[in-house]
Amino acid sequence: LLHDLGKCRRRYRLSERIAVHLLRTPPPAPEPERSGLAGAVQLAAHHGAYGAAMIRAAGGSECVADLVARHDRPGGDAWAEVLRRIDRGT
Repeated sequence: LLHDLGKCRRRYRLSERIAVHLLRTPPPAPEPERSGLAGAVQLAAHHGAYGAAMIRAAGGSECVADLVARHDRPGGDAWAEVLRRIDRGT
């Protein structure tokens, strides 16, 4: 349930979400926070890291934070891979 938490960091309009998936442009660095379409691309690319930071800041589980951080790029982590597959199927 928390894997896309980082997407609430800024308003993420439907039109931006569509454009991000259609354009496939290289993302800007995670910081500083950008606005407009560049900010939407940044959010899509780094939402896992943003969500993990939010979980850690709230005193959440480090295991959950790590899973959220890796859910789009599992890198061999079996649980992150399961989450990525489920996320792609919904």
